[in-house]
Amino acid sequence: MKVFRNGRLDRTQSFTRLGDVGGNLQEPTDTAARPYLSLEGQMKALVVDDSKAMRRIIKQTLRDLGFDSDEAENGVAALSTLEANPKEYDLILVDWNMPEMNGYEFLCEVRKRDEYADLNILMVTTENEVEQMLKALDAGANEYLM
Repeated sequence: MKVFRNGRLDRTQSFTRLGDVGGNLQEPTDTAARPYLSLEGQMKALVVDDSKAMRRIIKQTLRDLGFDSDEAENGVAALSTLEANPKEYDLILVDWNMPEMNGYEFLCEVRKRDEYADLNILMVTTENEVEQMLKALDAGANEYLM
């Protein structure tokens, strides 16, 4: 798997390859790159995936990193959860392919709203086409894990 990050503050279609998951991740050399998430203190994540097994795996990984997390099975449920708790989440991890509202549609809807401008969104998906990755990063995803 590869991790990509949207490395420009203007959310253009540029990205920096951070490295293989489990490998040695390196800081982007671009001075405009966003800082990594701080894991100091208790942070809260929302895991959005239609696969219950994937939600469980991601939540366990987050728990190991010190995150508290909630889950939603699609974009509609995630948007409802986010609207009910607008300041509660530090990070949202979202799959691309889901029923009712897919991850890309969810991302676009969240990025339309000013109150979520600083919310970190990580696409976690098997969609590995460069065009899909660029589309998500351009729409406002902070990271893309495939």
